[in-house]
Amino acid sequence: MGTAVALLLLLAACGGNDASEPVAEVGSVEMAVSDTAVVPSPVPETAVSPTPLPPSPPPPTPTAVPTETPPPTPTPLPTPIPTLPPRPDPLYVNGIPPELIIVMPEEVVQNSRQIFARGQAMGRNSLRFSTAGDSIAQTPQYLTWFDDPARYNLGDFAYLQPVIDAFAGSFAHQGEAMRDGLNTTAVLDPTWADKSVCEPNETPLACEIRVYNPAVMFILFGTNDWSDTFQENMRDVVEYTIEQGVIPVIVTKANRVEGSNNFRNIIMRELAAEYQVPLWDFDRIAETIPNRGVDEDQAHLTIINLADYTHPATIMRGYGLHNITALMALDSLLRDVIWADAAGNQ
Repeated sequence: MGTAVALLLLLAACGGNDASEPVAEVGSVEMAVSDTAVVPSPVPETAVSPTPLPPSPPPPTPTAVPTETPPPTPTPLPTPIPTLPPRPDPLYVNGIPPELIIVMPEEVVQNSRQIFARGQAMGRNSLRFSTAGDSIAQTPQYLTWFDDPARYNLGDFAYLQPVIDAFAGSFAHQGEAMRDGLNTTAVLDPTWADKSVCEPNETPLACEIRVYNPAVMFILFGTNDWSDTFQENMRDVVEYTIEQGVIPVIVTKANRVEGSNNFRNIIMRELAAEYQVPLWDFDRIAETIPNRGVDEDQAHLTIINLADYTHPATIMRGYGLHNITALMALDSLLRDVIWADAAGNQ
């Protein structure tokens, strides 16, 4: 018992607490710890800027599409269409009827109208003609008189004056498909084209049609054509001209440079009939004048000093006869094709 009393006295001296305070139980201590648990402070939200995307490249600039040269605007026909004077009846040149000189039967007229209509849709100038030819055409003797009223007198051929008026400017035109020494091979070869006027790889024939824009093309070759491909080349010339909406007029020649068989003129007549295009058969009318109207060189035509058709001697010379029959060819085209309506009435 003495030992117990001693322990109590010792506890009282060391504790320093009021003996009346209860001693917390273990369970209560655990609850207290739980209530005072440290709650972590919320981490402040820092706004994170998104990583910017790389800028989009600007849209590509569209490549300009090369613009084609606009097609030429067709030249409107005169309104009203002029009335051509009647042809003399009978109409003979040196005793030859015109239908044997300018060969345009009905099927040729109809086909020529179709070619002309296509050309008008393509913008061809209805009152321009051109020539693809050699030195027989590239000379002041060839047609140029008719662009100078002081240098011609039509005489009995006065009915052809409206033709001169209609095609004014074309008679003195020396085009890109007309050159000394030219033949059917060269007119289809870009090497022979004038580089200052023609486009790269453009043939003289194509260049002339593009630059001068005619509705009619006289095709005057054969004198310089020594190749075996003459017929093939002539086909190419005729076909290209038709494709371009230009009426080809095939012109036979007066000379016999290839020999007496005259085979180049025969080929030209056959092609005119095959393609149903006009034939200006100068070879036929040349038979009516001395030496067929051929000069001493046996290639070119005999010249004239003035286109005065009041003198009978004028149509007895090569160029005198050649030029007046050219007007007759143009007259037929005006009456039957260019100035004709759908029914064929002028």
